[in-house]
Amino acid sequence: MTVTGATIRNNIYRVSRLMVTRKTVYALRALFHLASSAPGQTILAAEIAASEGIPRRFLDTILRQLTRSGLLTSSRGPHGGYSLRSAPSEINVASIIRVLDGAAFPFPCLNWDHPVRCAECPGPGECAAHAALGVMGEAALRVLETMSLADLVQNVARNKTNDSTRPFIPLRRGAGAPIRELP
Repeated sequence: MTVTGATIRNNIYRVSRLMVTRKTVYALRALFHLASSAPGQTILAAEIAASEGIPRRFLDTILRQLTRSGLLTSSRGPHGGYSLRSAPSEINVASIIRVLDGAAFPFPCLNWDHPVRCAECPGPGECAAHAALGVMGEAALRVLETMSLADLVQNVARNKTNDSTRPFIPLRRGAGAPIRELP
């Protein structure tokens, strides 16, 4: 195999892609900013970019994508800006990642929505990578599907007032279920 072929093949399995892209990190920060504001309040992209430290042009692209997906509403004019289309408690983190990154894992067989067998996998059954990383992927998906924007706002507020060094991850079993802590 040539060096170029090896590079292309190895890029499919980059470890940095196992989590999320910078685009999703910026989107979460922007959505957090919107979720922290008064319900229905519109906020200018320039204000979000300045307060969250996000490059303005990149944020504009992200906000357009989130608006097209139905997570945000936008309005023009002197009182224009962006606002959440739904209540923060109704928007889960997994849906945000899906809009911006699709699946958060580089293996096609671990794609949350449409798993497809990897071309490199030998034999008919699942490979060792699928067996090991599949468990991690399913656990991450469960956590992200139960974590809402409202949970993130509450978590950050709690962490600002709590000096504990242990992170708190809010989880819900279903809509309206009580929040529980992961150890």
